Amino acid sequence: MLYSPTFNANEETKMLEVKETALSFVRFLHRGSGGLTSLYQDNAQNKYVLKSTLGEDAAKEAEFNQRLGRLFHYEKGNRNWDNLVLHYIEGMDIDRFISKHLDTPSVDELGNACFAQDYLTTPYASFATGLDRNINIAIKIVEAQETLFKHDIIHNDQQLANYVISENETGVTVHGIDFGAASDIALLIPEKKQMLMKENIADLIEALKEILPRENHQKIKDLLSNKKELSYQKVIAALTEQLSPKQTAVVEESPKSELRSKTFTPAFVKEQSSGLRLISSQMTEQLLSRAEKNALQRHQRFIQSRLTTSIKSGNLVQVICYFAHGGSLDETMVEHLKEHNETIIAKALARHIEAFEAKQEHVATLTESFSKISF
Repeated sequence: MLYSPTFNANEETKMLEVKETALSFVRFLHRGSGGLTSLYQDNAQNKYVLKSTLGEDAAKEAEFNQRLGRLFHYEKGNRNWDNLVLHYIEGMDIDRFISKHLDTPSVDELGNACFAQDYLTTPYASFATGLDRNINIAIKIVEAQETLFKHDIIHNDQQLANYVISENETGVTVHGIDFGAASDIALLIPEKKQMLMKENIADLIEALKEILPRENHQKIKDLLSNKKELSYQKVIAALTEQLSPKQTAVVEESPKSELRSKTFTPAFVKEQSSGLRLISSQMTEQLLSRAEKNALQRHQRFIQSRLTTSIKSGNLVQVICYFAHGGSLDETMVEHLKEHNETIIAKALARHIEAFEAKQEHVATLTESFSKISF
């Protein structure tokens, strides 16, 4: 079996034993139509993602990740429950990455993202402006799609949540993930591949409106409208044309007419505007953090609920799966298992039951000890 819950003397620990490598549970990541995903790491702190899915696309996703060098292990499970262990890609979803810079409303009537004007026009990190940052992200998305195409993969789900982004002082890096809806074009004739690529690019251009203001998105469409043949490189070229010209050390003297036409903004107004942007950004971060915390609590309740149901129904495969994704025994589960101590599940979890009862006894002892202390 790919994984099993193992007992540690100090605490109940979820472990994977994969290719003679011990991986320990870190945290639950996500649940969706594609299955459950959790984060694990080895003794050297290398991170991996366990993905468990009941769908028929697991083998295909394993193949795609193998081509991209991301697959660590794949195992066909019982009752269609397949398990993939993938090398973890550091970063976050692009939509979350840029959401704190959205204006109100966040989209216009055509579905283009609306960003705060100050963000678009002022320097951001290593970029000349926030707009340049977004255009660079768009370029990286297109490059990620081109990489997939070169590996005979068409990613059909273009939503930003299916891209992971990381940023440092040198720029941004983007990777496409989640290939449940992707297509394998390895065996297709070149003409069919080209047709699917064009369709993919058209969908990709439409998806870019989520990170490009309307004016910039329309420029992309205009620049590409007269191209006879679409390609990823032509989309990249159209995006690159909209980047700010590189600044040079030489500063030309502005004509007097231009100087007279410039609007003077008092310093206190600039400071106030900057302060409001900071407050807005901090509030957005707090809301995102709260949303993530709430989502994690919902996921944990889901895992616990499914674990309870699997124990009561006697489904050992699912019990092990929900354990691997962060589930743990509670009083109700332990009571049920002790009442049915001859079942396979009760025997498989015997050491967990012992650990749970020992922990409960330890807590009771501490509580009694503290109650006797006079303050």
